[in-house]
Amino acid sequence: AWLRAALERSIGADGAAAFLRSAIEPPAVALRVEREAERDTWIGRLRAAATEATFEPGKVSPRAILARGAGRAQALPGWDEGAWTIQEEGSQLAALAVGAREGETVLDACAGRGNKTGVLARAVGETGAVDACDTSPSKLERMGQELVRLGVRARTTFAVDWSVGSGDVSGQYDRVLVDAPCTGVGTLRRRPEIVLRLKESDLQGRPQTQLAIASRAAEHVRPGGSLVYVVCSVLREEAEDVVSALLAARPELEPAAFDTPAVTAVSGDGANLRLLPHVHGTDGYFVARFVRRR
Repeated sequence: AWLRAALERSIGADGAAAFLRSAIEPPAVALRVEREAERDTWIGRLRAAATEATFEPGKVSPRAILARGAGRAQALPGWDEGAWTIQEEGSQLAALAVGAREGETVLDACAGRGNKTGVLARAVGETGAVDACDTSPSKLERMGQELVRLGVRARTTFAVDWSVGSGDVSGQYDRVLVDAPCTGVGTLRRRPEIVLRLKESDLQGRPQTQLAIASRAAEHVRPGGSLVYVVCSVLREEAEDVVSALLAARPELEPAAFDTPAVTAVSGDGANLRLLPHVHGTDGYFVARFVRRR
C-alpha cells in the first residue's frame, strides 16, 4: 500500500496503475552496440544467426537492440569481438545524458560494474579520460575486465563511499555522473521481488544518502562543467525532492537542459526527465542535469 501511494504521488493514479501493469510482461534483453552507426548492421547479423529470435532497434537509445527469444546473449555474434554488451535501454540513455565529448575528463562517481562507464569512455576517446568510483573493489575489478573486452578503459578507479567523503578523488572534471544507489523501484518489471523486499523506511532513508553523494560529487565539477544525477526510481522522494535539496545545498549549481540529441528527443528543453516502462519501453529512471556557474 505504501509503495502504491508513493507511485501515485509521483506519477499520478493512472500512471501508477500503468506502471504496475507494465511489470506483468517480461522485458526484452537490451544490447548496446559500441558504435551507433553499426546498429543496423548488427541487427542484420544477429537475425541471421538466431532466426527464431527477434531483434529490433530500441525506442529511445540510438545504440539499443532489443532481443527476445535469443537465449544466452554471450553466445551471439559480436560478443567475443567486443562489438556490443548487455545494458538496459534506459540505462544507456542515462549514460548518454552526461553528454561526454571527445577529449573531456569525466568522473563516474558510482560506477558499479561499469555499464555507463563504458559509454563515457567510448565518448571521450583516447584524448579524454574517465575516472570511476564505487564502494566495492570487486565491482571495479569486474568493470575493468569488461572495459578491456570492449576496447576502452578507465584512467583511474577509486574505492569511495561518497556518503562519508570523497576518498582519494581530487581535482575537477568537465562532467560528473552520479548514478546514486536507490530503492530500484524503476526496475520492478525485471526484479519483481522488490515489492516483497522494500520497506517504507527504505524510501525514508535513501534520499539523505543520495543528497550526500550528489553534494560531495558536485565539489569536483569545474566551473562551467556539468553534473548529471540518475536514479533507477520513479519516486519523487528520490527524484525532484533530492534535486530541490541539492540546489539548496549547492547554490553554485543551476538546472540545465540536456545537450545530447537522443536525450532531448525525450526531455525536450527540460532539465530533467522521467523514463517510464509504459511510455518509453525502458525501466523507470529519473535523470537531472545541472551546470556549475562560472
